[in-house]
Amino acid sequence: MARRRPFGITLLAIVQIVSGLQSLLGMVWLFAISANADTAGIQDALIANPWVAENAEALFFWLGIVYMVLGLAALALAYGYLKGREWARRRGRNIAILAIVLAVLTMILAANLAPVGTMIFNLVIFVYLGRPKIKAFFKSGG
Repeated sequence: MARRRPFGITLLAIVQIVSGLQSLLGMVWLFAISANADTAGIQDALIANPWVAENAEALFFWLGIVYMVLGLAALALAYGYLKGREWARRRGRNIAILAIVLAVLTMILAANLAPVGTMIFNLVIFVYLGRPKIKAFFKSGG
């Protein structure tokens, strides 16, 4: 008989879905910057870092691709969490760290605080997935 899923796992799946949707919204924002990289407004906003302003189109396009992958992975992880899959726990922690690093990178490159929510959600996910009771739940197969 499978163990009862802790309420925190359901909450974690919801947080993961929100994080995934936020990453997908971030992707749209990054693609918009990439598409308008040559406009005066974007160039003026990025003037503090001439290298970023010069390479904005490619830089923000590729960051948008990475955010898209992260967003889709987050949605898949939410399913794995609900099913108690160990692969979801391990990958969830790795993706949470990657999402935090990318959010910091985006904040630095774009001089924008928008990714702070991504950082908070992913920090919560990383810490929660490392708790001993949660690890035991996933190791038991849910």
